[in-house]
Amino acid sequence: MDEDLTTTQAAKLCGRSDRTIRRWIKAGKLPARQLEPNRYTIKASDLDKIAGLTSPKPTKHMIMQARIQALEKRVQDLERQFSGFTHQHILLLEKYVALKASQPPPGR
Repeated sequence: MDEDLTTTQAAKLCGRSDRTIRRWIKAGKLPARQLEPNRYTIKASDLDKIAGLTSPKPTKHMIMQARIQALEKRVQDLERQFSGFTHQHILLLEKYVALKASQPPPGR
């Protein structure tokens, strides 16, 4: 069975950058199926043909490592986004408290 890979997994398997893989797809050098904007799947056999991998087929271990690394990167990105949202939330709360403090109490 031919394994489906993400662009990140394909990049790790052939020692190229994710951006290079995307350029190959855009140029039509590497066949891929677009799942969503900026999200593709690539057949391992197609990657092998274009990248000239020395091994005949990526091992399941290699694919799992690439997937784990891609997921770890995604977790880091989400943690960074969450941190930014938390900081924005704190700033909004501080503005709200300052606004409430500057207003006279109702009914007086």
